[in-house]
Amino acid sequence: PTKLAGFTLSNGKGPGGVVCRSSVNLTIENTRILNNAGAGIYCKGADKITIHSNQIQGNSEAGIYLLNASGMVTENLVERNSASGIYVIECPEGVGIEGNTIRENNVSGVSINALSLQEGSLRRGTVATVLFNRIESNRAPEWGGGVNINFSLSESERWHCRYR
Repeated sequence: PTKLAGFTLSNGKGPGGVVCRSSVNLTIENTRILNNAGAGIYCKGADKITIHSNQIQGNSEAGIYLLNASGMVTENLVERNSASGIYVIECPEGVGIEGNTIRENNVSGVSINALSLQEGSLRRGTVATVLFNRIESNRAPEWGGGVNINFSLSESERWHCRYR
């Protein structure tokens, strides 16, 4: 397992302050991720990732962006990012989002894109569990400032989402 802990990462360029691609068993914890171009944490193809107890603020896109990833996002402060606090897309293996404070982001607190269209056909669905988070004062009344779940049901997709 790989661990990133106890750092301050700020004013970075690129897709994110922390970028993880094709990672397995990565833990990001007790880290301040501030004012980066792109997402605060950008993970594509990450398996069994743990994002725990971080301060993720002021990034120019989503605070946490998970694409085709699996793992847990717990007890983070995610605020004042220019897009959603947490954005999840194409995560069929499951992402748990629990015990976070997600506030004052410019789009939804949590956005779950359950489907992806590519060349006219449906791709992988998303499995997400959103439990016991404090989601407040996000600024996307058109799409839902709290939790935005974007999907349409059809026989060709398998999608599950639970939230409390």
